[in-house]
Amino acid sequence: MKFNHILIYSISFLLLSCNSNNKDSSPADLSSKEITSSNSLSDEVDWENDFKPFENNHNISAEKKSQIAILKKELGFKMKAIGMDPKLSGYEKGVEKRKLKSQYLSEINKLINGEQSGLNSAFYDNPELAQQYQKFNELELQLDKLENEYDLQKDQLERQENSLSKNKYKKRKEELKSNYKRKKDYLKMKMDSIILISTNK
Repeated sequence: MKFNHILIYSISFLLLSCNSNNKDSSPADLSSKEITSSNSLSDEVDWENDFKPFENNHNISAEKKSQIAILKKELGFKMKAIGMDPKLSGYEKGVEKRKLKSQYLSEINKLINGEQSGLNSAFYDNPELAQQYQKFNELELQLDKLENEYDLQKDQLERQENSLSKNKYKKRKEELKSNYKRKKDYLKMKMDSIILISTNK
């Protein structure tokens, strides 16, 4: 009986020791994971959410919101250009993106407060970059149109599902998706090539 008590006490002590060791090691493990994650995502900058307060603010006029939308597009273009710049490390891309985001948000606040913003003119000071940006915008509009057409055609096909055989419906659906993907990939490839050209301007 006494031996059983000693055995139970020993097992309990070992379990407590294991738990204590696990707790001690967890912060170090977590810290290591956080550092790894931070380094691997050092070029990732969440900037789109920063525009939501402006977009959802009912006190900002429609005209100013339209101007903010243009600046948002420009920022997105420049962010992609930085992300694809082979001359920059991941850390450097993150620094450049944060600097750019800060600049744009500052200029948007000027715009809202009725101050003169020089951001647009500064962007168009480089005619070649402005031309590439215009091409990028045109391709983006084509991509939006393609996606809307695909959604419409997909809806139309789904409404015809009951009048088509299973194989015919499946074949048409696959053809529609394949055609959409091919055109989408082509447009994205052209957009990426424009961004790559812009990094050298």
